[in-house]
Amino acid sequence: MKHIYAIIIAILLGCIVPFSLMLEKGMLLLIIPFIVILLVFIQIKKKIIKPEYFLFFLLASTAIPHSIISAGIKVSFSDIYLVIGFVSLLIINKFKFNFPKTYFSIAITYVVLSTLSLIWADEATKGISRLFQYFEFMIVTVFVFYNIKTTYYRKMLNWYVFISTILGIIAIIFYITQGGQGPVYMLGFHKNALGTVLGTSISLIMGLYLLSRQEQLGGKKIYLLCLIINMVGLVMSMSRGALIGSVAAIFILLFFMGKTKQIFILVPLLTICISLYLYLAPSYLERATAFDKFSSAYSRVTIYDDAVRKIKEHPLIGEGVGNYFIEIPMIHFSQDDPNNVFLLNLVELGLIGLVIFIVLLLCIFIYAIANNRKHKYNYEIRTMNAIFISGFVARLVHIQVDVSWVRGIGIFMFAMVGMMLALRKIDRIEKPNKSAI
Repeated sequence: MKHIYAIIIAILLGCIVPFSLMLEKGMLLLIIPFIVILLVFIQIKKKIIKPEYFLFFLLASTAIPHSIISAGIKVSFSDIYLVIGFVSLLIINKFKFNFPKTYFSIAITYVVLSTLSLIWADEATKGISRLFQYFEFMIVTVFVFYNIKTTYYRKMLNWYVFISTILGIIAIIFYITQGGQGPVYMLGFHKNALGTVLGTSISLIMGLYLLSRQEQLGGKKIYLLCLIINMVGLVMSMSRGALIGSVAAIFILLFFMGKTKQIFILVPLLTICISLYLYLAPSYLERATAFDKFSSAYSRVTIYDDAVRKIKEHPLIGEGVGNYFIEIPMIHFSQDDPNNVFLLNLVELGLIGLVIFIVLLLCIFIYAIANNRKHKYNYEIRTMNAIFISGFVARLVHIQVDVSWVRGIGIFMFAMVGMMLALRKIDRIEKPNKSAI
């Protein structure tokens, strides 16, 4: 237990203290992970913890999506952390690439098409940053998390939940200090980025709670407390996309766990809770459903119309990666994403790119179903599989109404894929022989 206390001290000093000091200076949030790593490095030198525990923070680093611009490309701490993990794993594996062939074949095809699209793009330089994102998320991230020991996965999930819970507590405090007015913009977090971190954590926490059913009661209570904090923080963030994504993720988690009865119980329960909250706080409903010309919801209609018009101009091969852009002067708004990942594929890569992307998604879900069948007698692996696919779905649903690819958050989405695919490497547990029972 000694190393656990050491890591907790590092996180507390690296996160909570800077959080309390920074307040409005959100971009300085980038300093936090470096403080954590420095403290961890010192403890490694003193042999308090092992070097391999460094990987436990990799997933948690994606909860801090803040980025800086370097050479025209946005770089976040999780990007740097991922590169370090990538190089480390290559060295550990003696530069032998270990990856799921079917998934990588599709992902590489998608990245190659994205690269070729720069040929017919009006401004090829605009697509370089987006191309790096696709390569980083779909290939590098999956490679790294696929090659991390599966025994580390649960610890990595716990640290992600720990960071999201801290953010949830701060979000609640901000909401209260603002007089109960949302949405919450804090420490450089946009409400949708904050909502994503809190929303994706909910299905993870529920899965970890189910995984701890045979453990000490204290662990369950901690997960329940984290669940409440993340749910309350999510509601206060007023991120509608993250809220819908978290609900979808819960249904996926229960479905893959074979708990279909709980789904029918959950639907009316959620309806009652939401109705009660809206009755007690009617102003929340008014703000969350705002649809005037200056609201973000209304702007999406304008964006969708613009994206559809541009898709009709280049239906087969699109305008090229990174070449979509819209500006709405009336609300001082501009964006390079149509707030829907399928529209983004159509406008950038046309029908061909959309088909490849859909095939990639189908591949991911097929792998999840195959894992469920292969490990149907292994409760722990089946639960982990459900956690990973639900985490992926939480973000996938959200990016139907929001910017698709964001620093850190995109890494989290495909980290779920990498860890889920790695479960295929674990040997199957056969059904117990009746005569042996």
